[in-house]
Amino acid sequence: MLNAKKGDKIIVKVFTGMKAGVFTVDSADKKTVTVQAKNGKELIFDRKTGRQINTPEGKEKYANTAIDDDGSYIAPSTRGASKKKAAKKPAAKAKSKPEPVEDEDEDEEDEDEEPVKPVKKAAKKAAPAKKAKKVVEDDNDDDDDDFEEVDE
Repeated sequence: MLNAKKGDKIIVKVFTGMKAGVFTVDSADKKTVTVQAKNGKELIFDRKTGRQINTPEGKEKYANTAIDDDGSYIAPSTRGASKKKAAKKPAAKAKSKPEPVEDEDEDEEDEDEEPVKPVKKAAKKAAPAKKAKKVVEDDNDDDDDDFEEVDE
């Protein structure tokens, strides 16, 4: 049962039970509570059941539900943020080591040298070379060794 008034916050849940978000009540009367969705549509919920009334015909089984805001909703973007921040802090300390300062004289020497240009690969592939036929020299011309003789 919804006990929300105009300006109160409610949690909207999708038909699977997953919490979709916290919404502010736009209007409320004895039987219904109206909320403005993020895409601009109005969602009208029954106070007794908490189910959405204005669902399309034939889609009633996919109706959203609403409950009073009890502070249990945590936005998905902030759910894992605390774990990520804790994991990044040790890594940040490792990166914050001061790097040794190089002398300016060394930098001047590097500027005088010409940079080596990388060799460009040919755009066209060369035609594959013809494969040489393998010539096998056989001193023994005994082809009979390879086959068995069968008596008939």
